[in-house]
Amino acid sequence: MELEQILDDLNKVIKEYAPEVYESWSARNDISEEQGIKTGRMHENHILGIIMRHYIEEIPEINTTDIEDEYQIFFKKIARSTVSTYLNQLEKENLLYKKREGRMVKYLFNVEPPKSINPFWMLRIFCLLPSYFSRAGYLAKLYFDSKRKSEKYERERLFLIGLTILIILKNRHEKCYSCQFGLKSFYRTIKESFELYIKERIDVLPEDIRNFIQFELGELPIFGGITINSNNLEQINNKIVELVEKSHSDIEFQINVSERRQQIHLERIKNLEKNT
Repeated sequence: MELEQILDDLNKVIKEYAPEVYESWSARNDISEEQGIKTGRMHENHILGIIMRHYIEEIPEINTTDIEDEYQIFFKKIARSTVSTYLNQLEKENLLYKKREGRMVKYLFNVEPPKSINPFWMLRIFCLLPSYFSRAGYLAKLYFDSKRKSEKYERERLFLIGLTILIILKNRHEKCYSCQFGLKSFYRTIKESFELYIKERIDVLPEDIRNFIQFELGELPIFGGITINSNNLEQINNKIVELVEKSHSDIEFQINVSERRQQIHLERIKNLEKNT
């Protein structure tokens, strides 16, 4: 799936499903980048995060060009020579293994990343923004896929997918808050707003749905979630439809409650904009 399409689909979903967070869902504020300190360590963190995205989605190898192209999609653009410099350094440190196929060079982890690790320690090495954005992008693809609609309860299916995307993005901001390179006050504010809007969309849902979308669908597999890639989207959609058909009345009630709350928030945001 093209990364530009991922971000475009996410933009459309957020604008439709949660306009309250439309201005902040993709925001970044890394103090190292702004102040010009620790930038070398940060570039390594970002590069390893891009390779981690492919690893999590069960694509273990990535070539140099893909790394260079993805860097400027997820982060502020840097020179291709800079990317190559840090890739070579990471190979010398035995974090990466370089594999040549003709003129193409591919990179993969020399040692597999640890599983079920505390997020704090994972963030010391890997930036998880690409993995979270990509995960949310796969679900955005489901959101707009007309072939996978629920015949009776499409509104409820879209509601659960949209809610899961919010949870994924909240988890991303949570990791950015804990990251050594992130501005804590910035990410704390966004994380807390996401938590509020999620609570107002999830608080009366049945427990089995809450558990599935929070801990399995809404989190990366290295933190206990399930794997999401192009090979299992049909299976994931079937599970969502199954939950919707079993608990459609509860979900419909949750939608009605959350829509009223959403209108209050949008009015408040509108009034704040008028007064600034």
